[in-house]
Amino acid sequence: RVDLAEQANDSIAADTAASLARSFRGTLAPIRRIILESHTPQECETRIREFYADWSPARVAPLIEEALLAHAANGSTVNTRQPLS
Repeated sequence: RVDLAEQANDSIAADTAASLARSFRGTLAPIRRIILESHTPQECETRIREFYADWSPARVAPLIEEALLAHAANGSTVNTRQPLS
């Protein structure tokens, strides 16, 4: 069933998003809020680059990668499905 598959996917995504978001602590704590408040992956990446502008690109790149994974997982838990016509 499609509904069961969607529910399972949402459950996995929610668990993943929570786990990744919890990994951002200490100096990385602002990333959690950036993930939750960003509407698009591009916005998430831009805000992280701006916040950590004094960090080297090599240090910021893995943060962005993990944040985008968390952002995608968080976004998939939001009910954006449209009924088929």
